[in-house]
Amino acid sequence: MASHSIDGNWRGHYTYATNPDGGSGFDANFVEEGAELSGDIMDDFWPGAATISGTFAFPSLRFTKVYIGQKLAPVNYQGTMNDDGKTMSGTWTVVDKEVSVRGNWTAYRTDQQSSKEAAKHSAVTEKVDEVY
Repeated sequence: MASHSIDGNWRGHYTYATNPDGGSGFDANFVEEGAELSGDIMDDFWPGAATISGTFAFPSLRFTKVYIGQKLAPVNYQGTMNDDGKTMSGTWTVVDKEVSVRGNWTAYRTDQQSSKEAAKHSAVTEKVDEVY
């Protein structure tokens, strides 16, 4: 049975509605406590580091991203997690007195990928040790 916890590390990408080929990649760490969601995100490009807070009740999630050290409007995300618990996607919006921007986002769980890479590395190391 798939895990429906959002806890852990995720790799994602967001695009702009007006420029679907643009956007940025990001790394996120989500912490789930009951229905409450917290964590942090690091965009690959400017503006960089942000904190997140919101809610998660499978399959739906909502969170707000607030950039650290930047005077930028908060970014509101909403989306859904797939049944397998490995991917999620949705939309984001920024609305304040000076700007109104929106787009799409997707993310996939990297915790499991890291485990696979570690296991692969371990297996290769064992084979090398056997040879020598």
